[in-house]
Amino acid sequence: KMENSDVNKILNIFLKKDYTEFYEYYDLDWKKNKWLKINKFSEFNFVREVINKDLKKVNKFYQVGDFITLLVYNKGDFFGRHIDGPSYISTKFKTIMTGGYLLNTNYKGGEFIVEDKALNTKPGELFLFGREDWHEVKEVTEGTRYSLHFAINENKPKVLI
Repeated sequence: KMENSDVNKILNIFLKKDYTEFYEYYDLDWKKNKWLKINKFSEFNFVREVINKDLKKVNKFYQVGDFITLLVYNKGDFFGRHIDGPSYISTKFKTIMTGGYLLNTNYKGGEFIVEDKALNTKPGELFLFGREDWHEVKEVTEGTRYSLHFAINENKPKVLI
């Protein structure tokens, strides 16, 4: 579990600076939200270490992929049912799962559904699911939902035959 102080630190850093010009905006039939690849900003460098520490508790060979994305869902935003599949594949390691953390709870709606089951994690609790698992975030009806998402790799180099 990520410490509450780390969750708060991520949100405080994010909310103190205007990252608007760096967002990836999505307003499509199947997804409406904003993405910020926080791995591109030095003020978030500590996040990779925090995630990897948590992943090592699950499996000593797990490590976070190249991209760590902070997803922002405002009122009316959602992410329709989809799989991650080959959306990101490491060139050095075997990409095996998707992981993330919810960062807050002061919103309504925005339920995270994996394989037709609501995932009820608390802020800072690591969640993992397969790259081929169907998942979605229901529409946020009030407030703003913040979460981190990333690919998980096995840090055993791929064997080329």
